[in-house]
Amino acid sequence: MATLLKLGSLLLDGTCTKPGAWYRENTPISSGPAEGLREISFGSGKDLVWVVVNGLLIADRTLLVNISWNDINERNLVFGKEISIDGYRFWCRLLKLGEYQDEPNEWDAALDATQENNGLWHWRNIFFWGQEQRPEGRVMCGYYLPRNIGETGRSPSTRCPDCGYRPVLELLPSDHLVAGSKVSAVGRQTFLTGTLLDVTEYDAIIKPARGAKLAELDTGTLYAKLPDGTVAVDRSQMVVQMKEA
Repeated sequence: MATLLKLGSLLLDGTCTKPGAWYRENTPISSGPAEGLREISFGSGKDLVWVVVNGLLIADRTLLVNISWNDINERNLVFGKEISIDGYRFWCRLLKLGEYQDEPNEWDAALDATQENNGLWHWRNIFFWGQEQRPEGRVMCGYYLPRNIGETGRSPSTRCPDCGYRPVLELLPSDHLVAGSKVSAVGRQTFLTGTLLDVTEYDAIIKPARGAKLAELDTGTLYAKLPDGTVAVDRSQMVVQMKEA
């Protein structure tokens, strides 16, 4: 069963924008140069829904449409940059979709771990950009089928209503962990948040926050429940210290 997390909001030029908005509202289908690029950023709130899977947070749908690969790249959001949402440090980028059909990739692995259901991933009737390139253009998935079928590629400058931006977030580690800090860790289907109580050479002892999403799938690999209600988290499993929001 998929774990869903509501976290953050999408901003265009500093204004909160609902998922599915047009990046360039008044621009028809085109493949011309990007002019007057709008600033894409993320803010606090709970407008966005992320699927927690395989150590990643993947947007459950495209957040912007009528946006080209070049538009996204101009904002340094194809291969990634550091952002902060509600005090969490993330590396925000596009998914790796695989250059060719049947090539192992992050998107197929996410579908394998959850399901291909359009009700979860909202891939029907909308393409979304990936990082890779093939001879006919940048790789896209979605619209007809959820997976990369080895036929879909478009010019990176294409903007159209069925081209979308679906980001993925990776939690960034902290250089050091201090008792009393707010911390988080992500697993295959777990997004654990709480207060750091103690740190050992191997583990971090955390008091989970109310509503922390602990998936049984990650028991014994990401965390172990302790008799007093706290959890021990393997320090190698991306325990992350939160910045002040």
